[in-house]
Amino acid sequence: MSIRMNISVSADLKKRMGKVSDVNWSKVACQAFQAKLGELAASKEDANMKDVVERLRASNQEDMNAQEKAGFAAGAKWAREKATAKQLKRLDDPELRRNNWYIGTQPNESPFETFYNTIEPKWADLGQKEDCKWFWENVLGNEAGDLIQDALFVIAFAEGAMSVWDEVERKL
Repeated sequence: MSIRMNISVSADLKKRMGKVSDVNWSKVACQAFQAKLGELAASKEDANMKDVVERLRASNQEDMNAQEKAGFAAGAKWAREKATAKQLKRLDDPELRRNNWYIGTQPNESPFETFYNTIEPKWADLGQKEDCKWFWENVLGNEAGDLIQDALFVIAFAEGAMSVWDEVERKL
């Protein structure tokens, strides 16, 4: 079913359209309307998808931020309450700091082992995983298991420890 509709066009456009024969201008207009409606629908879908992407990106960032904040706070607490100056000095190596202590990049080490082997290098050669696990359980308690597998958490832990060390080192 067709419905009659009036549209306005400029006088110049009407004049040029009048010079052309054998064109169904109603059909051309309908095709233009359909194309525009499709474009609007696509942009609305894109906008909705963009909204979804933005929402998920923000959610992911919040999760990452939560892990990093928890790691940073735990590392700072460890540095204030339990770390030795020797352990903190080992973490303070400029190359290690620049490369995030190589946490998460070592082929046969988990993030928590890489960190522990940095602060206690004597254990790296001996492969004392039990001492490493004890360290993390002693520092983090029962939550250690999941947290220490996350490289971002462990890097943030090291950064938190270094934030304390940076404040106190020159006072020693």
